[in-house]
Amino acid sequence: MSVICPFNDRDMVCQRGSDIIPRGQPFGGLSITDTVFILFCDRINDWVKEIRAQALERLGAFRNVSPFILMQTLNKERAEAPSDLEIPLAVAHSSCGAFVQGLEDEFEEVRTASVDALCELGSVSLPAFARSCVELLVDMSNDEMESVRLNAVRSVRKIASTRPVVLDEIQLHIILAALEDANHVMREGYYRLLSVATVETHNSFSNMIHRLIFNLRKFKHDTALIFHTLRDIGYRHPDLVESWAPRVLKLDTRFLPQESSLESKTHVAAMILVFNAVVRKPSILQILPAYTFRHFQFLHSKDPTNFFLSSSNSASTASAGYGDALFFVNGVIADINKLCESREFPKARLLLLRLSRDMSQRCQYGSDDTAKFILYLLRAFQQVVLIKERMLTLLWDSSREEAEIIKLTYTIESCFQGLPFSFNRVLRELRVIAHASAHVSLSFDLDLSGLYTRLEILRRENADSYLPESPFAGLSKSLPSAASSSEKTAVLINLLQRFSLPSLPTSSVVRRMRGSVTVTDAKNVASLQSMKRIPYPLNLSGEVMYPSNEIGCEVEVCRPHVSPLKSWAL
Repeated sequence: MSVICPFNDRDMVCQRGSDIIPRGQPFGGLSITDTVFILFCDRINDWVKEIRAQALERLGAFRNVSPFILMQTLNKERAEAPSDLEIPLAVAHSSCGAFVQGLEDEFEEVRTASVDALCELGSVSLPAFARSCVELLVDMSNDEMESVRLNAVRSVRKIASTRPVVLDEIQLHIILAALEDANHVMREGYYRLLSVATVETHNSFSNMIHRLIFNLRKFKHDTALIFHTLRDIGYRHPDLVESWAPRVLKLDTRFLPQESSLESKTHVAAMILVFNAVVRKPSILQILPAYTFRHFQFLHSKDPTNFFLSSSNSASTASAGYGDALFFVNGVIADINKLCESREFPKARLLLLRLSRDMSQRCQYGSDDTAKFILYLLRAFQQVVLIKERMLTLLWDSSREEAEIIKLTYTIESCFQGLPFSFNRVLRELRVIAHASAHVSLSFDLDLSGLYTRLEILRRENADSYLPESPFAGLSKSLPSAASSSEKTAVLINLLQRFSLPSLPTSSVVRRMRGSVTVTDAKNVASLQSMKRIPYPLNLSGEVMYPSNEIGCEVEVCRPHVSPLKSWAL
């Protein structure tokens, strides 16, 4: 619907939008749209502020205006028109610096209308005009009226949401200075602007991050906004983040990385920035220390909005953290074996204890199945070292260590998925060590049928893989062939002395299967301890999470010094 223009006395009709229908002829070779656009520019010189404001409001609704005329509105000096445009001199002066004059108007409503018009035109016009609009709107951050400043920053953000906006150092300096505004709403506007804009130089990027970190300490209520801003900045600047990450994480190739505290907001901010850049540039993971992957898992569980998993960082962080942890533990295990060879057992146990504490602390960061797997295995290794140490005494009882090793190895075998098949041999060897220690520590004969069975399984599965220097090489034959109990004890002592703690697998990611068993008949279970009749019915019920077999689960009942009982539960 067409309406009569309410603020001028020219003989024309204006329809809001792109269809402008004047009464009369266009100026020279200009189109109808260009002609009416220039006429509205001329009304910005009107002495009534309401007319100036409405004229600027109408200018923002124009589309398909000639680029030359649009650019002329941003410059008070008249430029030479293209050869295909015949613009009378008087008409050309009407559009010169029209928006600049509106932004410099003494009345707030006129400046606000000029900002709105630049926002609308900058969002749909050519990139060159949009860049010039951004430059003028950023300068409006120095306006005396808060409403005009807020409108200007929101307008720049709207333009940046429709086309790329690159801030130069001068524009960024103005925005960073405005972040000191005491008004929370104003600071929020500038945070959101930085979320959609980009910078190109390392100096600009560094200044931007330092200002955000400064505000993180100064304005505690801005924490959530700053974290969201850093998330978007990291995603938009992966190359700059890659060169900046070593400095913010305090990485030095001459020293081992020092783990930062998760209670530090500065460290959390750096983690947000880095891991959101990883989404677009996964190669950044190669320069990150191992502890950052543990921190990422914990922070993701607490704040998935800023630490979201993607195809780039979910598998990468898991595998990187897993590999780094296991390579480190294997190095410590090698040192422990050297200490055991030199019979420095207290130092070996102390080293294992410290490593176990580190794994326990890592488990507290979140659901880290790798750390729990390592922790269970280290506890079994502690019992092995304790057995080696107690062998130096004449009389000793290793029944407690034996039970603990058997329990831990069966827990690892039953509850963790992803372990290579070859690692099952390590668990069986540990159970053989446990049975051997029980026979050596006691002064009377035991039933070794269970031990013979385990050795026969090892022989069948690893007949060609044991090297001659291995303590298990030929053990399945030498132990049964021993004539007396003392000879058998000597064979087992030799086994315990030569046994070294095995390395952990580094080729796969471990996942823990969680489950619980509930006894359905507590009375019968209580009387099981005094029952002499075997077999005895035992009713169990439970639930299992992440089972490795969808058909059913194998239930194994362990009894001291005898072969375990197994059954298949559907």
